[in-house]
Amino acid sequence: HRGVQALYGVPLLHGEELIGVVHIGSLTAPGFSEQDRLMLGSMASRATAAIVQHSLRAAAERGSRQQAAVAALAALALEATEPRQIVERAVELVAEVLAPDAVAFERVKRAGGPGVQVRPEGWPSQLPAVPGSPAERALATGQPVIVDDFRSESRCAWPLPLRERGVLSAVTVPVRVSREGHDRPDGIVGVYSRLPRAFDSQDVVFLQAVGNIVAGAIRRGRSAETQRPDGSGRDGDRRQGAAGRRLRQELRQAMRFREDLLAIVSHDLRSPLAAINLSAALLARQSQAESNARIHKQLETILRASGRMERLIGNLLDLANIESGRLEVDPGVCDATMLLEEAVELHAPAAAAKGVQVAAAAGVQGVQVHCDHARIQRVFSHLLSNAIKFSGSGTVIRLLAAQEDDRVRFTVADSGPGIAPERLGRLFEPYRSAGNRVRKGTGLGLFIAKGIVEAHRGRLWVDSTPGEGSAFHFTLPLAER
Repeated sequence: HRGVQALYGVPLLHGEELIGVVHIGSLTAPGFSEQDRLMLGSMASRATAAIVQHSLRAAAERGSRQQAAVAALAALALEATEPRQIVERAVELVAEVLAPDAVAFERVKRAGGPGVQVRPEGWPSQLPAVPGSPAERALATGQPVIVDDFRSESRCAWPLPLRERGVLSAVTVPVRVSREGHDRPDGIVGVYSRLPRAFDSQDVVFLQAVGNIVAGAIRRGRSAETQRPDGSGRDGDRRQGAAGRRLRQELRQAMRFREDLLAIVSHDLRSPLAAINLSAALLARQSQAESNARIHKQLETILRASGRMERLIGNLLDLANIESGRLEVDPGVCDATMLLEEAVELHAPAAAAKGVQVAAAAGVQGVQVHCDHARIQRVFSHLLSNAIKFSGSGTVIRLLAAQEDDRVRFTVADSGPGIAPERLGRLFEPYRSAGNRVRKGTGLGLFIAKGIVEAHRGRLWVDSTPGEGSAFHFTLPLAER
């Protein structure tokens, strides 16, 4: 119809994966020379490399956003007491990250009511599920269901409420809230789009992690609700016994929830994050070699974000281990002066960006301490991060070390605003900050630093004067000669 006399196509191949095809056509020539074919093949190779690089970068950015959302939800779940608060935040985070037209969390109605359910205003419920629909298949099989386009989908029915709202693509992930008594999942997380969209396994992993956190929060809330006293007339001893049993049950439920949450954080966050880091680092080296400054800057942003994610994951795991008395340290012999110098080197760039100087003055040359090197550098990281945050431009943060009998005392001193006396007593509690307010989901640094130091049989404390600055001190035992 177009009058093309000759057409030559070259597949865009990345290993064994077919990405696409590039064509060249002629309206006049009956064929193409070998030189033309070689030129098109070379162009196809460059195009393939560019497409793959863009896809990997986009996947890394998307994965970084997803993992950050899961970590934020996990942090909220550790402190929030109302399941609805966690469910609503989960739906908000999924909407922010995946940007669909609708996100809904629903539970099958059972005896005692449907429990917590959240979906957009005016959005129809998918439960009870239409036979053959994505929701019905997810509940029946316990497996996620992805529909790229309902118009060409032969495996699943197109529910009328979704068809009326023009929903073409959907992903439904099952959620198992009940632990006992039901073989099948009793809830779903549904994501719906009015445009054809290819949801993939990365999106499913993200939604499953969110669903697991939500399910654990609902289980914990339901247990607390069922154990509340009913106010009926009982004598004092019976009330005290019931209250004790209720508290023990709530404690067991909270501990089980924490273990579930740790498993989610360890598996659903750490493994994908390692893949994101590796891909982003490889792409960053490649873009730097090709002198592509714009792409290199974007990849550095991804690496910084994933670094923050790794620190947050580590904080959550350390928090649980410290509270349960299971924090492990692997002590060895470390040079005290080198510990200070390494801490300065690691944090000098962040301090310089804020116009702050970090200086070490160690009077312990040749003195060695018994400590877990990586753990103690985390202590310095928490203390120095706070000091940099609250120090003004042009000030100096001092790192000191001095031997005291069989121990070495390390000090991180700043000239910031200081800490009010009434706040010092609760400064090392989790979710507390050295600032002027309680922070939601953060403020773990000082609590974790204290736990690490105490695991070394040391002590961490603070001296602070409002308006003059703060000095955090911690001790470590000398290494045996």
